[in-house]
Amino acid sequence: MTLRANGADARVSEADGNTPLHHAARSADAGVAALLRDAAADVDVVNAEGVTPLGMACAAGGLPAGVGGTASGRSGGTVGHG
Repeated sequence: MTLRANGADARVSEADGNTPLHHAARSADAGVAALLRDAAADVDVVNAEGVTPLGMACAAGGLPAGVGGTASGRSGGTVGHG
């Protein structure tokens, strides 16, 4: 079964702008992140702090900074690069 088949919305966000993909990235759960991507989760969405799911994964140690593109951090710089 897929997330979409069960009516789940991978693009939903909380009041702080975090999406399910932000949470999967924070927990470094690659399996859940892959499921969310397959369900059309937006990898470029920015939360209220200006952080993308990739930025969150880098900050959590799930990916090295700069892998797969630019990871926006809170200061507007890139995570791991000042």
